[in-house]
Formats: sequence, C-alpha cells, structure tokens
Amino acid sequence: MKTQCHNPYLPLWEHIPDGEPHVFEDRLYVFGSHDLENGNEFCEQDYVSWSAPLDDLSDWRYEGVIYRKDQDPYNVNVLPLYAPDVVQGRDGRYYLYYCIKFQDSINVAVCDTPAGKYEFYGRVQYKGGQAMMENQTYDPSVICTEEGNFLYFGFAPCMINIPRYKDQDLKGGSVLQLEDDMITVKKGPQVIIPSLNYGKGTSFEGNEYFEGPSIRKINGKYYLIYSSVNTHQLCYAISDRPMEGFEFGGVIVSNGDVGYNGRKEEDKLMSVGNNHGGLVEINGQWYMFYHRHTFLNQYNRQGCAEKVYFDENGQIPQVTITTSGMNPGPLSGDASYPAVYCCNLTNGHMGALSSIGRTNQEVDFPYMTSVNEERYITNIKDGTRIGYKYINLEETGKIEVVYQTDAPGELEIYTEENGERKAVISLKPCKWWKTAETEVTFTEEKKAAWDERLKTVFNRGFWNGYYLGQRLGEWSRNYGSEATERKVYAGRGIKYFSNLGVAEFLIEAAEIKVGDKLLITGPTTGAMYVTLEEARVDLKPVDVVKKGVHVSFKVPDRVRPSDKLYRVVPAEELKNKQ
Repeated sequence: MKTQCHNPYLPLWEHIPDGEPHVFEDRLYVFGSHDLENGNEFCEQDYVSWSAPLDDLSDWRYEGVIYRKDQDPYNVNVLPLYAPDVVQGRDGRYYLYYCIKFQDSINVAVCDTPAGKYEFYGRVQYKGGQAMMENQTYDPSVICTEEGNFLYFGFAPCMINIPRYKDQDLKGGSVLQLEDDMITVKKGPQVIIPSLNYGKGTSFEGNEYFEGPSIRKINGKYYLIYSSVNTHQLCYAISDRPMEGFEFGGVIVSNGDVGYNGRKEEDKLMSVGNNHGGLVEINGQWYMFYHRHTFLNQYNRQGCAEKVYFDENGQIPQVTITTSGMNPGPLSGDASYPAVYCCNLTNGHMGALSSIGRTNQEVDFPYMTSVNEERYITNIKDGTRIGYKYINLEETGKIEVVYQTDAPGELEIYTEENGERKAVISLKPCKWWKTAETEVTFTEEKKAAWDERLKTVFNRGFWNGYYLGQRLGEWSRNYGSEATERKVYAGRGIKYFSNLGVAEFLIEAAEIKVGDKLLITGPTTGAMYVTLEEARVDLKPVDVVKKGVHVSFKVPDRVRPSDKLYRVVPAEELKNKQ
C-alpha cells in the first residue's frame, strides 16, 4: 500500500454518497451521486467515478466526469441526478442506470468502458415503447446473472411528510426483469420488500423499506441491501430467487452505531440522515460501502466503507463504523490525522439532520465544516465526545493537537468509552491555529487487547479540530528522552500553485537549506514530508534560505496558507547546540 486506508476513503473535498462499488477487470470502481461540498441540495453535480487497484485500496484515482445532467434529453431543467448504478451487460458494454429528481422514470446511458464518457441510451420501457413509471422509480440497482437481468428500485417515504407523495400508495421496494437489450421490461414490476404501510406482521416489521436498494448474488443467494424506515441504517434481505421470497436478514451498518452492541436510538454517536450503499468482495474480503454526513444538513455526504463478514448461516453481523475503514489493520499511532476523520461525534443527544421541507429541532450539536479549504470540527462544547477507531496506540508516546478556541478548556484522552482518563491537554484562547501536546503512556497490560478493541479519543473542552496520535519522524518507545528526531519550526505556508505542484512559504524562525528533511502540517493537510531538493527565491535557485525570505519548492500535494513548515533534525544535532 502507498498509504493507509481511512474513512472517508476519498479526498476530503470529494462528496460521493450512495456509493455502488463494482470490480471491473482489475480495478475497483465506485459510482454514486455527487454532492457539492457545503451545498444546499442533494446531488447538485454531474456524475463522476473513482477507481483503485485491487491490491491497494488507498490509491484512488479520479476518473473524471462520466455523465452530465444536461446529456439527458428528458432533463430539460437540468435537475439533479440521483443514486446510480452500473452493470456490464451481456454485450460487454457498461450500462448506467439513474433517475432524475421528481421524474417518474429510470433512465439509462451506455459506454464501452466502466468509467468512460457515457451516452444517453433511453428510458426503461415496456415492449410498446411506453416508459415504465410504476412504484416510485428511484434509486435503480441492476444485476446480470444466469437467471436474467434484474432491476431493483423504489422510494417509500411513508414516515416523512413530503407533499409530492402524500396521496400516493407507497408499497415498497420493487423489482423487474429486463430483456438483454438492458432497457425493455420482460417481467414485472412487483413489490418484494414492504413499506411502512405494509410491513406489519412480516419479517420486515420495524425495518421496512424506505429507499436505496443494492443487489448482489453471493453463494447462490440474492442479497438486497436497502435503507430502512430508520434511514441511517442499511439493512439486508435474502432470497434464493431474484424476484420473490425475500426475508429480512438484519442490519449491516448504522451511522450512529444504533443497534451495535445494543446501543439505543437516543444514544446515537453521530447526527444522522439518509444512507445508501452496496457490497463488494476484494481479494476474499467483503466490504460494505455507505456514506456519512458533514455540515448541518443532509446534503453533504462522503463515502465510507467497512469490512463485513458472513457467518456460517450466510448472515452478516452488524459492524461498527470506524476511521480505519478498509485498512488491513488498525491505523498507525505513528501518524497524524485530520480531525474530520472522526467516526463518532456527539454531545450525548444528537439529532437528525435537516433537509428541504423538514425541520430540525436539535441544532446545538458539534459538526464538521470547512472554510477556505480548511476542514475541521466546530461548535464543540463541554461534554463533546470525538472518537476515532481503530488506531494502534502501542508505540504512541505523544499526542499533539491543532486547534482554535475563544475560551480555555481541556482535552481529555481516553482509549475506552468507560475507561480511565489517560492524559489531558490544556487549551488556551487563540485567534489562529495553534498546537498543544502531551506525553502519554499506554500501559503494557492493555496493549495485547487493543487490536481487538476500540481505540477512541474523547474530547471535553472548547476547540475546533485536532490530530490524534501524531508522531513525527523516527521515534523510540520513550519519546522525549530517546527520540531520534525532532522538529524545528521554520515558517508558514503562503500560496500553492496547483499547475506546478509548487508551494510558497515565508521563513520566519529557522533557516532551511537544500538537502533538509522538511515537515508540512495543517488541519487539512495532515503531515507531509519533503526532502528539499531545490529551493527558489525570486525564481532563482539558492542553497540556503534565511529568515524573512519567501521561498518556493516542489511539494507532493496541496499546501494551505495555515500550514506550518518544520525542519526535521536529528536529536543529537539539537543537543550539541545546547
């Protein structure tokens, strides 16, 4: 792996909810809706795709725009495109199924490659050419098996007051069979999972169908993932047949970990909204893709994924949401992480997020936000808890946080929800990003169990963002007395030139020279190491950069104006100067 995997798995600026993962040839592709960061509506942007090699799920590649809203001739008002799915047809081509906001049809585009430029193909239709508009034609999911081509869909917001659906008979999730042309109805549609209005007395009672179907055939059985009336949880149904016989299987994942180890709805660990995702197998391991919410509404969703497992009966036990996601093991305790990688964020009474036509009575809770590409956690008050799991703390000897605050407070460090406090970091009022740190010892008797337990950090105080477990350079077990490398503050970021991959810094405290090992840190950037191979001052190459000078040099990734620049030097070098 080039780097570690984490949640969200895509860059923090990218918002791909409703993720449908598929393996085509030798890569994993993710197709989904496309939210605008800090947007005001679901799915404001055109469809894009991302992919990763099967042997490195950290190495995601942006495939670009695959289909625009204005390509559909029926989308005359260029309305948002909702949750899509892609399947390879029997002719070898790839078919993109999607729906348009407030339109009663499922539309199709086609392409010769998984993530190429799709072209409009038509609307799912009956043999006479009439568009199929029954049973709330939203959220298509499609599969091609030896038994045929099957399209699953449906929207049943029985528990939500949406005027458009007030007088409609919302029966639940549906399926139909397609001809090999992938657009003509061969059989159906018919309801296979009941809505809230029809669930009483069935195996689905309490977990009736809401939206977001995703179909897979696994070990001869059909697994239909769907979002239940509880919205934030993804459930599954199982059948031996593609068009009938589905029974409730269980809950796979909940954004607030509701149901996991008996957690109650009122104790949810995140503010919640809708959810949608699908299953995929990679190198013998199954993963559940889903999305989480940022900001203060439901419109800013990011893709996440968790490992899932099948028991001997083919059931999928519910999994906890994590920061580590698809990483092979716990995340390193010898690293830095943006605060917004948190998988738990709660004040103890988190509400449901709002959307158009719905009110939100609970607004006073912590949330993730961004300003000028800085992404951080805000509205943090006494008792707020921010959790990360799983992180290997075995060799961590120091924790450093980056924060802003207008009042003093304390950050308390825990490794278990009900465990003893491990450390405290005092935070002082400041008008700009500031660092604070503490040395911490995690006892030997705990280490053996940590790989199987939650490694969670909780916050209590007033602050707006931090890194957990930051470790800089090569560290010994006893940081401070035996550390082999130290960081020395040199300056701050000024500007990033994306077309050149070059960043400009102002050297404020310590000179730097060609050959130096440098560290760039920031709330969004994380920790970026650079060996200074060439430095330019006023466009001219120099060997040494003095204090008070602006310098430019190549960097491996984006740098932001709030970032700090450090020299990383051997500890012995500092000792010799003392």
